[in-house]
Amino acid sequence: NAIELYKKAYTVEKKASDKAKLIFKVGECYRTLGDAQQSEVWYEKANKAQYPDPVTYLYMGDALKEQGKYAEAIVAYNKYKEKNPGDMRADAGINACQLAQTWKDSPNRYSVDPEVLLNSQQYDFSPTFADKKNEDVVFTSTRSASTGTETDGIIGESFSDLFMSRRDKLGKWSEPVKLPPAICTPSNEGSAAFNSKRNVMYFTRCPFEKKAVHGCDIWISKKVGNDYAESVMLALKPEQAKGDTNVITIGHPTLSADDDRLIFSSNMKGGRGGKDLWMVALNKDGMPTGKPSNLGGDVNTPKDEMFPHLRTNGNLYFASDGYPGMGGFDLFMAEKTGDGTWAHVENMKSPMNRSMDDFGIIFDGDEERGYFTSNRPGGKGQDDIWRFYMPELVFALQGTVYDKVSNLPIPGAMVEVVGTEG
Repeated sequence: NAIELYKKAYTVEKKASDKAKLIFKVGECYRTLGDAQQSEVWYEKANKAQYPDPVTYLYMGDALKEQGKYAEAIVAYNKYKEKNPGDMRADAGINACQLAQTWKDSPNRYSVDPEVLLNSQQYDFSPTFADKKNEDVVFTSTRSASTGTETDGIIGESFSDLFMSRRDKLGKWSEPVKLPPAICTPSNEGSAAFNSKRNVMYFTRCPFEKKAVHGCDIWISKKVGNDYAESVMLALKPEQAKGDTNVITIGHPTLSADDDRLIFSSNMKGGRGGKDLWMVALNKDGMPTGKPSNLGGDVNTPKDEMFPHLRTNGNLYFASDGYPGMGGFDLFMAEKTGDGTWAHVENMKSPMNRSMDDFGIIFDGDEERGYFTSNRPGGKGQDDIWRFYMPELVFALQGTVYDKVSNLPIPGAMVEVVGTEG
């Protein structure tokens, strides 16, 4: 909506400096939407219109990095560095581009493919397992079957709902079905997580009201057979002082293996900046007790940490744009270092990460396989669900067999390689 209004304002504006400002604002909208191609175009236009703030070069660097144009991004970061030498963000961008190119040139062994049967031409993201055998999956989608007729003013699509699909014995997914009205309302619902018994679902809901912004909350609903009981909102938001207009948003739940902790993402006060990962203790009914605590500087950055997932081994996976990465959101792993503490954050590198957004990962139990979300090329629509696995190591052994006495090669020799276990 803002893009259209800024473009209209541009056509009637006479003053050159105000015209440049409007062009910059259009670039800002595309950047916030995650449209790297268009934001690059509009920041370039802002430069030509002599927009005075050199931050355009920094954001152009980010937009080029997100398109995987690492060499061009470095040029843009260097221009920003010339004009604003004291800002460390240019060096961070250059460093990230150099790392990303290295990772791209020598990817690790993960195999990554789109999960075609789950995806639509709209946004499909944040899968989670909904049964103990990990054969049912619940994910978020803005596909046309979503509840309500309104359009989300942020992304210009339908409001998101939660959908379920089941995998048969051949591994084929069924046609995704929307969860019942106790869960899916005309507002945005998404990013769910289940407890270990798979009979309680935690999910994110962002209420919709025209011309008002409410932020998001985590809700809980108990499973009753194939249905869901009426959902209840978790009281996680702190009391806000009178006149405090900051919109607090809370979402993206994940639970510890023994269901006694909930980790989520929020922009609550007391964090490192942007959206941080927070943790709260849960009682035996799965409800929060005590105040949430911030996971601190070993995990959080001044930018955004979102979409956490606790693996069965206790390691924490999440998406961030605050660490050196390949562009947009990258997937990271933080090692469990104690009871409720994580550190030693590592980028999951290529091919799990690409230059665009990669987030919302889940692992299939202890296996080195699972699903995550990406808007990389090769999908069906905007964000898509991709599957990944670590293939077994297969070795190719090559050599020549010689006669020990004559030192001549022995043609057609049969060679057996036998392991210690026989």
